[in-house]
Amino acid sequence: MSETLHTPSGLPFVWDYSTNKGRVVASWIKLESGLELDFTFQEETMWTRFSSRLGFCSEYQTNDEAFNNRIFVMSDSSAFRQRLTLDSKLRHAVTAAFNAGVREICFKKGYFVARLSQNMREPDMAQAEIVVKALMEMRESLRALADEPDALHVKSRTLRRIYLAIYIAFTCGSIGLLVMDGIHNYVQIDWAAFWPVWARYAVCIFVPFLILMRALVGGTSYGHKIFMQFLVFGLLSGLVAVGAGVLWVNGQYDRSEPYIYRQPIISKHTTRHKNSTSYYVTVANWHDAGDTRSISVSSGEYSTMQPGMVLLLVTKEGYLNIEWISAYKAVNK
Repeated sequence: MSETLHTPSGLPFVWDYSTNKGRVVASWIKLESGLELDFTFQEETMWTRFSSRLGFCSEYQTNDEAFNNRIFVMSDSSAFRQRLTLDSKLRHAVTAAFNAGVREICFKKGYFVARLSQNMREPDMAQAEIVVKALMEMRESLRALADEPDALHVKSRTLRRIYLAIYIAFTCGSIGLLVMDGIHNYVQIDWAAFWPVWARYAVCIFVPFLILMRALVGGTSYGHKIFMQFLVFGLLSGLVAVGAGVLWVNGQYDRSEPYIYRQPIISKHTTRHKNSTSYYVTVANWHDAGDTRSISVSSGEYSTMQPGMVLLLVTKEGYLNIEWISAYKAVNK
């Protein structure tokens, strides 16, 4: 919800807030910039310090120690960094805004945008007065960069988009592979043999991926955001994609001879999920007489299978040496 308001002294600003299920989740004070810049100020956090120590981002330091300890500067523009170092009024304006309850200041779509720490539907006009004045001081100070060719530096933004595209590809790939695995029954496997293979391939893929990421983003001030993006979106989708790929390769390229086993059905059971139900029959383990295995079956097959019947199982060794069940059928003894 965006609207133009005025502070008690008559200064114009844009008030905006976002809701989720009727609850305000973010509030912003915006000021038209008349500039085209790329920067973000945030308060120092444990995450920014951790990412810096791992080498996933390069924290810019001014000659103002108090400012450095309080504010994390995200901008890869040398012109912007130089201006911030030389202009104490600019640093004072940023600090004043944060002292007034701002958690982040950035440039977005022609506006200086100050996100507030407290989420509100209506602005606190006393706070708005301080924040708007601080943003106006920033705008005045940064006008000198209007003609600087380095003022808009988009390398980090481009890298963020590239990595996000990779994570989306991971997700789409894993979904597609899992669907194909399910269609071809590649998921009926010996899971004890699956996990070591999955872990080995995951390490072989993600360690070089992280090394490459660190090399590409380590010199940027936005690297910690790309690293967080990886942990939130990329890691889980990537691990699922690796697992789905292992299942696919193991079954699709398997040229081993099938083995047929006749295993008595001992019992059957269901597992209920939020919106679905899984069906299983328990049979004697064909590799260990003292153990059992649960076999996933369809709901129609489940209704016809009863303890005392025999389950004919066709298994194959698997291309990656992960045994899988290629077919099964319940018959009377």
